[in-house]
Amino acid sequence: MNESAWRIGKNIPWVVPWSEEEAFAVRESPIFPGLLELTQAERPGVGQPAPAGMNIMRQRLGVIEHRCHVCGEVTPANDRFLFPVVTGAFLKIPGGARYVSHLPPTHTACADLAQRLCPHLKSRYAKPVRFPHDNGFVSPERSAPENLRHVAERIALPGLVYGYYRVFGEGFTRLVRRLRHDQEPIRDGGG
Repeated sequence: MNESAWRIGKNIPWVVPWSEEEAFAVRESPIFPGLLELTQAERPGVGQPAPAGMNIMRQRLGVIEHRCHVCGEVTPANDRFLFPVVTGAFLKIPGGARYVSHLPPTHTACADLAQRLCPHLKSRYAKPVRFPHDNGFVSPERSAPENLRHVAERIALPGLVYGYYRVFGEGFTRLVRRLRHDQEPIRDGGG
């Protein structure tokens, strides 16, 4: 697809990094006092998209402000969804484990579009799940995502913040566990 054919929110997600966004720097975190975080240039739509990654500035904004992963607009509380069966993980915290996700939410219409166009969601028949009323809390992600390992090696600052993730409450964690369990393939017990 040529550069002019890409349309953010139509056939490429808002959070996707572009080839002209390869400039990085370090700043004090505006959200987490005392921590340093990586910053990335923002020129969405300029150059070629890299659909396997996320621009860390848009990723953070999406997580903090509940901006749609696909179109970048704020998702209202009554139109906010995630794909927790195929995204996110469980993080051990004091008192148990919680579901966490580094992905911003989506609107219903954008979730439908993502299901049709995203190979990851299409291949797994992922279904959107309504975002919980309990928003949980945001935490810093200090592991470099795969698409930024080359930057992490060059900068090499221990504890550097790369992105943010949301830690969800016990109720949503239980729901995600149940949904994931329901998606597991049934195994034949015979031998």
